[in-house]
Amino acid sequence: MIAFSVTSFYTYKSNEIIWSVFRIYTFAQYPVEIYNKFIRILITFIFPFVFATYYPTLNYLEMGNGGLMYLSPIVAIIFLIIAVKIWNWGLNRYRSTGN
Repeated sequence: MIAFSVTSFYTYKSNEIIWSVFRIYTFAQYPVEIYNKFIRILITFIFPFVFATYYPTLNYLEMGNGGLMYLSPIVAIIFLIIAVKIWNWGLNRYRSTGN
């Protein structure tokens, strides 16, 4: 979400982009198995929301899903580093209107 917020540095109408990404988060509120393959890949690897909600919940409920729950902290750290780099890249290239 931080990475997509960088679009606000460059556009006046970034609300649609940010809103769309935030709405993808609702996919992670339901079992991943109900979605088709494209949506599973999208919310698992592109926008890894299921690592923050779904897989830890499976472990908590003792329904298990292999070792995917244990990847959650690693995925969080990797995507945090990517988001911070994108944010800093956006800040370095941002130019004010000069008021």
